[in-house]
Order: sequence, then structure tokens, then C-alpha cells
Amino acid sequence: MLATIALLTACCSEVPPSAAPTIIHYRQKIEAWRSAQALSDAYVPEVRAWNRVAIGKTRHVPFALYINSMHERLHDVYEEELAAAREAYPELRGKADIAVLLEIVVNQGDGRLARLGVAKSSGSVVFDVVALEAVRRAAPFDAPPQLLLSPGGKVYIHWMFNTDPYQACATFNARPFLLASAPAAAAAGRQPVPVHLTDRPRFAPPPLAPAPATRQVHSEQAP
Repeated sequence: MLATIALLTACCSEVPPSAAPTIIHYRQKIEAWRSAQALSDAYVPEVRAWNRVAIGKTRHVPFALYINSMHERLHDVYEEELAAAREAYPELRGKADIAVLLEIVVNQGDGRLARLGVAKSSGSVVFDVVALEAVRRAAPFDAPPQLLLSPGGKVYIHWMFNTDPYQACATFNARPFLLASAPAAAAAGRQPVPVHLTDRPRFAPPPLAPAPATRQVHSEQAP
């Protein structure tokens, strides 16, 4: 499977940012993803070892083709986000490579993001958010074929993003999964891509419990 995906790999090269970034801008992004519980200290991956099944040979090429189509939308956006973040945060300009592992869950019908979060942090919250923002901006992706869907009608991919120019967002760092059953977290509507980070909500918010009735006590005063 990895050999098949490697054949479709497109290596990344840096491009200049489209606008001058600011630290305040990235702090706002970080807070948005933190409030969405998408960072590794709060995000709970839906791909679990006990809930995975073998992909099988018939799905290797369709998965590789689909990941390649995702990369076509993602490549330029990721490089733009990374270049902009490096302008605002000098610590990302160092030679040492760092990497973040994202869990990307795509809806069946329209290719939009169902969930997105950090499965394993790079150790730099700024870089983690660079990868999250790139995937969010690149979506929606192509509607996935039926063959790639897990129970619940979604596609699950773990994708490693690097600061190294060769690794970057290359497709050989993307690993698809098939789940044996729909995750309970998805059924409960936890940790979706939040409304303020998308053009429409992924899940309807749970109804608020009615406020308890209050009893007014009237006291009579003596004339």
C-alpha cells in the first residue's frame, strides 16, 4: 500500500505567503482551535487500534488516488500557511524538522470535513495550527467513493505534516483507515469542526436543558 501511495507522491516546495502575517493573527487562530478542542491536549482520535480492519488490495489504489486528489487542493495552501507562520514566528525557521500528525475525517456526500484534530502534536502549537488551518482552507475535497467509506459514511486519514521542505505535506505521509464500526464520539457529536471555522455546522448543537422553575415568595408586611 505504501509503495502505491508513494508512486503518486508530489513533493512540496516553499512559496511566499500571500499577506504579511502577525503574531496576533496566529494567536487568534490558536485560540479558535483550542476552543474547538482540536489540539492534542483535548482531541480524542476516532481511529483506534481495536476498531480498525484491513483495507484490502482492492482499496489500495482508490485510496491512493483519493489522497492524491486531496493533496492537489492542500499543497499550495499548506505552503502558504507555513511560510506566513515563519514570518511571524522565527522559531519555525530553524533547520530541525518537526512534524504533527492530524486526523482528517471526510464526509461521504460532499467531501467536507466532519472532524479535524491533532492526533500527535509536533511540540509547537503554532505549527500544529498551521497544519490544521491548511486542511480547513483546502476543504471541501472531492466526494469520496463508496469503496473508501467506513461505517457511518466517512473516510478516515492520518496525515503527517512536516516543516522539512521534502516531507512537508507529501502524500507518502498520509495513511488511510477503515473502521469496523462508527465511532461513538461521532455519533455523540463531540469534537466536530466548529461552526466558526467552517461555512456551515457539522453537527447540530445539543438542546439546552430547561431552566428550573423558580417559586416567588411574597411576604406580607404588617400595616
